[in-house]
This record gives sequence, structure tokens and C-alpha cells, in this order.
Amino acid sequence: MLCQGFSLRFCNWCYQVGGVGGGRVRVYIQVGYLLGLGAVGVGGGLETDHSVGEWGIVDIEDEDEKAGWASRDLVEGRRLIIHEDGVKRGVERFKFSLIGRLDLMKTKLAIARDVAMSLWKLKGTCQFIPLGKVFFTFLLDNEEDKFQIWWGGPWHIESQLLRVIPWVPNFDVLKQKNSNAMVWIKFPGLPNEYWEEDILMSMARTIGNPVQVDGSTLRRNTGLYASVLVDIDFSLPVPTKIFVENDKYEFVQEVILGRTPKVCSHCKVVGHIVSECRDVRKEIHVENVTTKAGEDGKKKMKNNRNKKKDEQREEQDKAGDK
Repeated sequence: MLCQGFSLRFCNWCYQVGGVGGGRVRVYIQVGYLLGLGAVGVGGGLETDHSVGEWGIVDIEDEDEKAGWASRDLVEGRRLIIHEDGVKRGVERFKFSLIGRLDLMKTKLAIARDVAMSLWKLKGTCQFIPLGKVFFTFLLDNEEDKFQIWWGGPWHIESQLLRVIPWVPNFDVLKQKNSNAMVWIKFPGLPNEYWEEDILMSMARTIGNPVQVDGSTLRRNTGLYASVLVDIDFSLPVPTKIFVENDKYEFVQEVILGRTPKVCSHCKVVGHIVSECRDVRKEIHVENVTTKAGEDGKKKMKNNRNKKKDEQREEQDKAGDK
């Protein structure tokens, strides 16, 4: 439903004054509920007390204000409605971007950027944007550089492993949980001809993000097992066997994890076990509160029934006495 008969004037909600020119400009509005404010701040101020359940187009006077008001995001009370075109422009700007994780308390951002750029040798531009909580965005301008960083590596910056993931819309650093840890994995009984660094790194990629091959393995000091340091995401299943094949031969290779950190089987976060998990404690607390509320409700109902029975008995006794 569209609103009719509006005139521009001072808005007592957004404190704007509209023009009084003779032209007309079309502005999008959405009112999903009755504001109860007596006015909706759209551009120069639009007085109404209506409710509209879907997007509408309203003609507003004053051609002079067309450019300014038509491009503004609209506010309903404390709810901001962002135009879809604006969001699309933002997503398009970051379509080749990546998100990195690095402890900038241990490494300065300028040093991290210089080291990374020297390792990557990119063709286009790359902007480092700190996001807080050890996260930052790599703003890239082409797909080739994106895959150079994403598929390359592992990348080491001042003894730290730079973890990289594709950029996604609505990324919130406060909602990120660390489920990764570096673990030495072993390939026991691996035939000696597969003990080449590039082969071992490729095999380790089936487990996680390979960091480096053990020096003793490369020097072939022992033939019992080949060892590779891997950054593993413990929120995902970790295979205990992998299938290896070449043009003439194929086999199943066992995978043994070395010393692993504490991993919570409930929230999949590294650093604690399920008995120490805050999420589990919160859920138990909520369950206990709910159970207690239910028991209190049942007890109250029982007490009410008993009280009613007692009142009925008293009434019967009084009637009997009469």
C-alpha cells in the first residue's frame, strides 16, 4: 500500500527540513511496522502515521533535493535498511580478497606486509586491513594473486604460520573460534622413493595445511616413518588413512598423529576439553533452570489443587453443621 498526499516540511524525528521546489523525486521506503513517531525521516522529512508491509515508491516533492535524498539509506526508528545495490558494491570490491590470521602482537603489521609481499611476488596491488583479534583482510585486485596466496605456501612470517581463508561477507572476528593446531604427523612404512619433500607436502595436504618436512626425514636418518608438521583443523574429521597412487602403483598409507592439544568434542575449539567447556556449562545451567521452573510450576499447580480441595472440604463441613 502506498501513501498519498505527503508534503515536505520539518520532521520532528530526523530534524531535517525538506525543500519546497516544484519538481518530484522518487524515493524508496519500507515501513514494516507502525513507528508511533508521527513521522518517518526520509530525506527532508515525510509526515505520516501509516504502516506499509512491503517496499513502496513514494513521490516526494522538491527536485532540488533529488540527488541528496535519493541516495541516502533509510532509517526506521533504530533499524537501518541498507540498499541492496550498496551491499553488492561492497561485495564486488572484496571478491578477490582473503582473510589472514597472524598474531600482530608478536610481529608488526609493516614487517608482516613486507615479508609477505616478498614471498608472494604478486602482479597486482595488495592492501592489508587489520580487523582485530589477530585477523586482517588482504584486499586484492585480481583472481590470479588470490590463488597464488591461497594455494601457495605454507607462508611463514617471523616464525609464525600465516593462516589464510577466503574472504566471506558478514565476517565477524568476535564469532571466530580457533579449531586449528600444528601437529607432527607420521607416515609409517612409507616406501623410500616417496620421501621427496614435494611428495610428502602433497600427502600432508590431505590432512591439513603442511608447514614443513622434518629435517631427519629429509636426511633419511631413519626409515621407520616420514614426518611432516601440519596445521590441522580439528573441527573437521581427521583421516587415519589416505589413498596414494601414481601411474603404475597405488597403496593405502596409514597416518599417525603426534602429540595433539586439548580439543573440545562439543564446540570443536582447541585449548580445552568438553568437561571444561563454557558452552556446555551454559547449556547445563539453562537446562537446570528450565527443569527447576517446570518442577516449581508442577508444585504450584499441585498446591493450588490441594488448596481448592481444602476449601471444598471446609464448605462441605460448614454445610453439614447447618
